[in-house]
Amino acid sequence: MKLSKWSDLDDQAVAVTRALAMDAVQKAGNGHPGTA
Repeated sequence: MKLSKWSDLDDQAVAVTRALAMDAVQKAGNGHPGTA
């Protein structure tokens, strides 16, 4: 199986996922956003 190249859309998807994870940690009021 050949993997395709990483695209700008992939970078954007990762950034959005990280931001949502940090928001979830802050909303829960427990943990550190950097560990998300």
